[in-house]
Amino acid sequence: MPNTKEQSNEGLFPCKILSVAFGGARCKCEKPLLLTCAHAKHRIGGIIGGVVQRQTLLRTMTERELSSAADQIRGPRDILNLKRRASSESSLPVSPWTDTSATPLKKRNPRGSSNNRRYMWLRKWKLSSASDPNQVALLLQKNILEDCSNSSRICSLPPGVSVELWLYEHLRRMLREMNELVVSLRGLCDAETCPQMKATDEWQYLCAAHASPKECCAVDYIIHTLDGATALLTSTAIFESRYNISQEAAKNFQPIARRLYRVFSHTFYHHREAFNEFEKKHFLCRRFVTLASMFDLMSQKLFLIPSSAIFGESNITR
Repeated sequence: MPNTKEQSNEGLFPCKILSVAFGGARCKCEKPLLLTCAHAKHRIGGIIGGVVQRQTLLRTMTERELSSAADQIRGPRDILNLKRRASSESSLPVSPWTDTSATPLKKRNPRGSSNNRRYMWLRKWKLSSASDPNQVALLLQKNILEDCSNSSRICSLPPGVSVELWLYEHLRRMLREMNELVVSLRGLCDAETCPQMKATDEWQYLCAAHASPKECCAVDYIIHTLDGATALLTSTAIFESRYNISQEAAKNFQPIARRLYRVFSHTFYHHREAFNEFEKKHFLCRRFVTLASMFDLMSQKLFLIPSSAIFGESNITR
């Protein structure tokens, strides 16, 4: 950063920007923030981004402390440091996410973590709010990381968690993982090798992503299905809030499940080697079938893949 004595006032932002970021706390300092035009957008964007975190900070710091601290703030890192310092000195009630033990639980991966050491902190984490979708999603992630092959444990409804929220978080998670399955089909499934979306020769599916259902090649059908399910689950018109999923909105889970299962069935019958390799690592189809069976998301006659190929280890790895 250039010397402050040589820096012009062009492009500088006054300290009252901080008043906006901290919800009305006034700064007594009349000096401008030393931000040039080149850095203004990034730095001010980071400071205003701190508004998301300001509620915790304002609960633990008085207006006088905020005013005196405003001079020290030059970016989002300073906001984070103030929040940490204020939280450690606070005697006010804390969030269920806050660890009050002598050694707080760090809910993030250390820099440079290898793949097999990622999310190690989840081993010590426990669910404290069964109605919080973020915590429910973390619990699901924890169960999968501990043993992704144990589909019964992963899909069993935890105490206090609503069925609607549990199914919603499962489907959200499965959609993300199914994108990896699609990537594994690159070079194997295209318009030439699979011009029609089929499971067995007896079952052909029409794509519902168009104004009227029509025939698509398999890879287009799969992509349209994943995109449509994602758009549906993230639609605020249908799912107004993850914190309160209505039974009316939950009726969409069954058609989503039926269409997603077709992706597995096509992969199994037409790209068996890719299916076995992916399933051996992720056990995603096993988890999907277990979830659909537990919560009646699909009729049993629609399960086209033999159970022995999903739940029998010798069949999966052959």
